[in-house]
Amino acid sequence: MSDWIRYRTVVESNKASLSIESLETKFERFEDQWNGFVWLVSRDPGKISRKNIVNNIEYRLAHRSGDMSVGLPDIGVIYIYDDNEVEIIDVEAWENI
Repeated sequence: MSDWIRYRTVVESNKASLSIESLETKFERFEDQWNGFVWLVSRDPGKISRKNIVNNIEYRLAHRSGDMSVGLPDIGVIYIYDDNEVEIIDVEAWENI
C-alpha cells in the first residue's frame, strides 16, 4: 500500500492547539496553510520531515515554505507518529522574507 493512501488520525497537544489558535489570529491565511499541512502529514509523516531522537522518542520536524505575497507564512511543526496517529507537539509560523 502506498504511504499516500494510508490516512492517520491527527491530534494536537494542548500546547499545539494554543499555538494554532494564536497563529490563526496573527496570519490571515494560516488556517489554509495548516489544513494543507494536516492533509499532508496524515498521509506521509516520515517522508516530509527530519527525525531527532530524544530520550528514545523519535520526534519529527517538518518545515513548509509559505508565500507572504499571498498571506501564507512559513511553518515549522514538531510531532511524533505511529501507524495510526500523528500527534502534533507544537507549531510555529513566521513571515518569510
